[in-house]
Amino acid sequence: TLPGYAITVTTNTYIDGDKGNSALQGSPIDHNTGEAPAREGFSFSVCPASVNGFYGQLRSFDESIEEVVNPSGNMPYYSPQLGSSYPWLPLNDPEYIKALYPDSAGTSTGLNTGVKTYVGAIGVDIYEQALVTSLEVASAMGKSTGIVTSVPYNHATPAAAAAHVSQRNKYHEGTNQGTLDEFNNTIDPTDNIFMQYMEITQPTVILGGGHPLGSTEFKFISEEGIADLRNG
Repeated sequence: TLPGYAITVTTNTYIDGDKGNSALQGSPIDHNTGEAPAREGFSFSVCPASVNGFYGQLRSFDESIEEVVNPSGNMPYYSPQLGSSYPWLPLNDPEYIKALYPDSAGTSTGLNTGVKTYVGAIGVDIYEQALVTSLEVASAMGKSTGIVTSVPYNHATPAAAAAHVSQRNKYHEGTNQGTLDEFNNTIDPTDNIFMQYMEITQPTVILGGGHPLGSTEFKFISEEGIADLRNG
């Protein structure tokens, strides 16, 4: 490697055996954002994470790697022994490299806030606490803001600029079924990307896919939501 540089990965955090876990108990999709108990005994560690559990190829490491990997770490470790110092060259194992991939929710959150977080996180840190986004900074300065995207308007990449939810699939108010979350808290009607766009961050312009007349039907907006938009 070049002097002063290190081999690292642009992946998300790795908590309690999974890239999609926050530092709170339960599943991020099944409780109100930030309203779950902390994982017992959890303390974030910047040590390299032993990433067994991503894929089968990562569940065993050779002896030289075990010496530098901390099983309790929370930052996935890239092994030059398995992925090569030059992974773009032929003959390297692509499965190992693919296994370390992040997702667009966590990476977009990182781009818009400067904070590394877990897979699926939208504008929140590993404790599911809201982070200030670039869109919010611009709005606070009195600037017009907008989301213009070729994907659904509340998909992970655009959403991380203007919403704060614990899981990327909280698209709209119909995402969470029932009235109580997994910890018996009343489901917050604004704990979804659509409602936060409309009532909290309120970008000046929103252009994107996800119309129910398309192939996705009502995946990205509820019937009530589109009726409210049509009625002003």
